[in-house]
Amino acid sequence: IRSRAWNTVVACKYAVMLDIVAADFTLFWVDADIALLRNPFDFLPMRTQWEGACEMRTAKVRNTGLFAMRPSPGSLWVLKSTVKHMIVTPDDFDQKVFNRYADRKRLPSFCLSHSLDGYGCSRKHWEKGNWRSAVWALHPTCQLGHEGKKSWLISHGGWLVPENITKRMQEWPQPSPIPSPQ
Repeated sequence: IRSRAWNTVVACKYAVMLDIVAADFTLFWVDADIALLRNPFDFLPMRTQWEGACEMRTAKVRNTGLFAMRPSPGSLWVLKSTVKHMIVTPDDFDQKVFNRYADRKRLPSFCLSHSLDGYGCSRKHWEKGNWRSAVWALHPTCQLGHEGKKSWLISHGGWLVPENITKRMQEWPQPSPIPSPQ
């Protein structure tokens, strides 16, 4: 799924994040392929510089598709470093790059419990089918894998990348002509 062109777009995503945090706003970021099922601020205590979904394997891995970030010198440094890195080395995986800089800066972070976090790919909820009452967000990669996600987005008309954007644009309703002044 990843390409140099896609990673360039992703670098722009971090540049937008940087602009928001640099303007002294708290950032709440949600990638376009995530569905929020509940109010995220019922789950995020908003006491640290970074809060959101994490993938807990051998270490804390902050997921960069769904999170809140408060303005601070540390959060600005992490975002600036990520943007610069992604521009110079666009083939790197942005989430790993972000985490590398966040870890280096020891960015204070809060990870949601997997009992609440469907975005964190907690299989116990999906297998038992009790996610409806426990989870606040859904992400297709967690349930379908990366290739399954692409197939799912294509079949639902949501895969808007160069190989099919022209076709999708042709399917969009055409605007009505603007009436000429009388």
